[in-house]
Amino acid sequence: ARLPLLLPLAWHLRQRDTPRALQLADEAEALLGDAPALPAEQRDAHIARLQLVRAEATWLSGQLDAADALARQAGQRCTALQLVAGSADAHWLRAWIAIDRGDHVAAETELEQMAAVARAGGDPQRHAIADAVNARWAVLRDLASAQQRWAQRFTPAEENQPGVASWIY
Repeated sequence: ARLPLLLPLAWHLRQRDTPRALQLADEAEALLGDAPALPAEQRDAHIARLQLVRAEATWLSGQLDAADALARQAGQRCTALQLVAGSADAHWLRAWIAIDRGDHVAAETELEQMAAVARAGGDPQRHAIADAVNARWAVLRDLASAQQRWAQRFTPAEENQPGVASWIY
């Protein structure tokens, strides 16, 4: 009964209370081992999301190489399982890891991949957020070029979504 609640809670707490998120991830993983009736695809989806929680915790602790490896593995697993949100979130995390490394070209590539995955998977919010973050970095590099590329990208409907608007503005 706890398993369906542990994963979303661990994900929610991953940045707010990372040690607690990791405890919940450990508990969820243990419960997954004790739930043989759970379909394999659902188990794999849970494992992939738990891997993303651990990857983010690793990133937050400054272990960039290890975090990137975990995020890449989680992303590959999510892609194989056709989990759009998980695949997009793995690209998102890899973008921020690249930014922390000072590799803005890699970050831009990861955000473009996130946008493509989200667009293809019917997730307009993640698609818009990835584009907004890329636009933000583009503005810092070359304002005129960024205005040319991004000025007409965002719709009023996207701008009215608080999660998207916070990245646009």
